[in-house]
Amino acid sequence: MSYVKSTGGSQEGKSRKPYDVYIFTDGTTVYATDVDTNVIAAGSAADSTAVHGVFEKAITTYMATTGGRVYISPGDYSIVAVVVLPADTHIVGAGDTTIITSVGDSDGVSLDDRCSLKSLKITNGGVAHVDREAVYVFGDDVVISNVRIDGLSSADGFAYGIADSISANNLRIFECVIEDILGPGVGVGIYHTLGTHCVIDGCVVDGCTYGVYFGSSTSSSTVSNCTISNCTTYALYPASSGNRIVDNHFESNAQDVYIAAGDVANIFANNYFDGTVRVEDNAIWNIYRNNIGYVDLSEIRQPMSEVLNILGSCRVLLPNVETTGTTVSDYSRHGHNGTASADVTGLFGFIGRATYYDLDQASSHTIDIGDHADFTFGDGVSDDAFSVGIVLNHGLHSYPAGILSKFDDTGGSEQREWALDLDAAQKLRFYTYDETNDDYIGRMYNGAVLATDTWHFIIGTYDGSGTSAGFNIYINGVEVDDLDYAGGGGYAAMEDTTAGVRIARYDKATGNYVDGKVIWPFITAKELDADEVWWLTQRIYGLMEM
Repeated sequence: MSYVKSTGGSQEGKSRKPYDVYIFTDGTTVYATDVDTNVIAAGSAADSTAVHGVFEKAITTYMATTGGRVYISPGDYSIVAVVVLPADTHIVGAGDTTIITSVGDSDGVSLDDRCSLKSLKITNGGVAHVDREAVYVFGDDVVISNVRIDGLSSADGFAYGIADSISANNLRIFECVIEDILGPGVGVGIYHTLGTHCVIDGCVVDGCTYGVYFGSSTSSSTVSNCTISNCTTYALYPASSGNRIVDNHFESNAQDVYIAAGDVANIFANNYFDGTVRVEDNAIWNIYRNNIGYVDLSEIRQPMSEVLNILGSCRVLLPNVETTGTTVSDYSRHGHNGTASADVTGLFGFIGRATYYDLDQASSHTIDIGDHADFTFGDGVSDDAFSVGIVLNHGLHSYPAGILSKFDDTGGSEQREWALDLDAAQKLRFYTYDETNDDYIGRMYNGAVLATDTWHFIIGTYDGSGTSAGFNIYINGVEVDDLDYAGGGGYAAMEDTTAGVRIARYDKATGNYVDGKVIWPFITAKELDADEVWWLTQRIYGLMEM
């Protein structure tokens, strides 16, 4: 072997002693030398076959028996075929300035047992591969860190940024950037066998068809502290069970997570979701805790049971858990589902673990529930006790406006029973109506307008006494009513009408709509006392993390 001195800048910034082999280029020739600068191989930098030959001799052949450490200096190294790392081989580059460009129809780099790949960039130079991987792992205990992979595409099958085989165990992927794996493509595909462990931590996966995919044999693996964004199909598709998805940021994906039926016992905790579709869980038996942007029903069953216990004879409770469609499910035992006037996909949002619907006055958004005797609390002779409530954050809109009501004020065909609303001066009222006698009783909060752009938990209670004194209005657990709201004294009792229950408007074609966010509307057939109102407020605001 001849001796070749390093030339200007070709090996800058590296210490030679820690490595067994050095690969570098002067722009014309690619060299591989041993620790004593003896040339192992050399080839034209412009010839991808020659460059691959240098890598093969310096890595695949030279490291075949004992493995070792290889440093690749800055440069663009085009290779026509896969570079296979024998067991115990460790490749280190100079970051994004060390570029391996796989221009052939093959994998880029393949790793055997206990290998590592660190601090370099792998791309395909615009060549559409056929079902190939930039990095393919077929050995156990492999570590990949600080590697950038981008621009892969597939002419047939899938392109992969990183993928492992079903026999590869304990893969570790740390702080990598994987971008634009398309055609279709998968950022990271994990296929190892049942009971093995993979960790993907601190990575950025962006602009792929699928961000991270777990095959059906995978379990006990972890995706943590990653940002997965701009994926065109699914950001995460764990087609397996028993995995941990924690502390990740899902952003601007067509769908953040897809879970097929049978894929269970996956744990999702402390993640941020904001995809067009957040989580589609067809298996049900997965665990969700403290995520932002997605609330699973399993997370709120305990607080919901506490709320239902406080409400007692609850007639309707809408926790707004739906994030698509127009059905808003009732979680009382009565099944009085609401119907949103528009698909809630474009309306929902989250505050803490509570889902809100942002209802737009200009678009006439509302949630309607059909007429039912469960919502009537009088028979024309006497009234029964009841309470209603809703969390509201409203903006500027036209007044008067219904917040929660069973009240059709259409001229000539009035069907009025009760209303929680805002009057023309933006003052809060809760009252009942006697349609036969055209009279009403109730209370109002005359002291201040209901502030806009602020969360208010509003509860109206009535003891059924047939007097205004029997009404109370609470905001955020504190009684605020300060004025009777009553007609001419002819009130006897409310009557059963055909009006439906309306959220964010009255039941009439020309009624004003409330513009704003609503959470957890309810109706219950009891007068909530001050302590119950307080408990209820604390529980709901606990869900809202306020």
